[in-house]
Amino acid sequence: TGPKSSLNYLTYLIIVIGMFLSMKQWRDKFNNGFITYGNAFKHGFYVILITGILTAIWTFIFYNYIAPDEVAKIIEATEENLYKSQPNMSEEQVEMALKWSKMFVSPKIMALTGFFGNIILGVILGAILSIFIKKEKPAFSEKQIIMDLSLVIPLYNEEESLPELSTWIEGVINKMGLTYEIIFVDDGSNDN
Repeated sequence: TGPKSSLNYLTYLIIVIGMFLSMKQWRDKFNNGFITYGNAFKHGFYVILITGILTAIWTFIFYNYIAPDEVAKIIEATEENLYKSQPNMSEEQVEMALKWSKMFVSPKIMALTGFFGNIILGVILGAILSIFIKKEKPAFSEKQIIMDLSLVIPLYNEEESLPELSTWIEGVINKMGLTYEIIFVDDGSNDN
């Protein structure tokens, strides 16, 4: 509870919304409104991978160069919390706990744990969000479903008359205002 806890929840909310909008945008703008579960998951993973890399770089730069004194403040706060939460700890136990804390509060370790934490979070969120983002392409496109006319014409040695036949059929059907397809089937012709 408190402001840090609220900030953590806000951060997670921003990550969820950002992943969702990114996956949705990819589906709607670059995939014609369709995306499989696997592709949605993969896109979400790439988003969180890039976010994790950028966060790790920022964490390293921040704690190493911008605010190196913050690491000492974290260690001090850890020591205070140890004495408050475990008043019966011996001085040796406190020193051992602080030794371990110092190992995990180095800028490199914080950057790495932040990166891998983001990856784990991304895999979980990607798996969940992909359920809501996926939109499978129907087996038949709309054009195929609402086609007015489908002509199948068998041909045998009709190379010379084919262009004229095709032009005539298209002219007649176009005048009727129908949607159509013409399928010419070669029935073992000797010509091209």
